[in-house]
Amino acid sequence: MKHNYVEKGNWVRLYEGETIDGYTRLGDSIYGGYADSVYLHAYMRALKGVDTKSFKVCKNTGYAKDVQRVYYPLKIVCEDAEDGGGCYFEEYIIEKANPVSFKYIGNRYATDGEKLFYEGREVDWSLLKQK
Repeated sequence: MKHNYVEKGNWVRLYEGETIDGYTRLGDSIYGGYADSVYLHAYMRALKGVDTKSFKVCKNTGYAKDVQRVYYPLKIVCEDAEDGGGCYFEEYIIEKANPVSFKYIGNRYATDGEKLFYEGREVDWSLLKQK
């Protein structure tokens, strides 16, 4: 069954050196996490397989997408170091989500029209109907 909801998100491109909702663009790489700049450059790995040309962040939701995938910080790992520290996205790809039709529909819910997601995890449609 196809579900049609109104888009409530504000999807924006991420420009060089900009950070939105934990996603940072440096050159042709996107990093996911929260850190001081020393930690980001020295220790954090770039998110794998991101198409930086089409990458967009849905402001204030945690969701992001490109032409191939949808992203959300599903698992965050935090580390402390003497000279700084931070947290990075360990798991961030929403499997089975269609980025072409993916919409943020409010209250931490999103859909691709076929599947419903809450905080990046697929959930049953009955949860939304109970709200």
